[in-house]
Amino acid sequence: MVFLIEFIRNQLLEIHPIFAPGFRGKYALSATRSFSKWLMDNVSFSTMMTYVPEKTSWGKVICQLMNMRKVGVIDNALTAGHHQINMTLYQVTKEELANGWKQRR
Repeated sequence: MVFLIEFIRNQLLEIHPIFAPGFRGKYALSATRSFSKWLMDNVSFSTMMTYVPEKTSWGKVICQLMNMRKVGVIDNALTAGHHQINMTLYQVTKEELANGWKQRR
């Protein structure tokens, strides 16, 4: 599992969790929760965004548990394998992220 962090500008982060095949469910959720805590404790940001392939159900669930809002869809994004897929774009503020995890202890 890898988390890619890109600092966009003005305290906006773009994150991309990359999980190995089979690393789903409670393992992905636990890793994302730990990463989120580390991020909130160690990185100055106001808003975080990510995008998830439309066909990835676990990505959608984890974004919901992180208290993220769906803000759009990127049509026909290209994967590393050059396949066209739709991606859902999500965002969350640092405060909303902290509150989302607190509600789900």
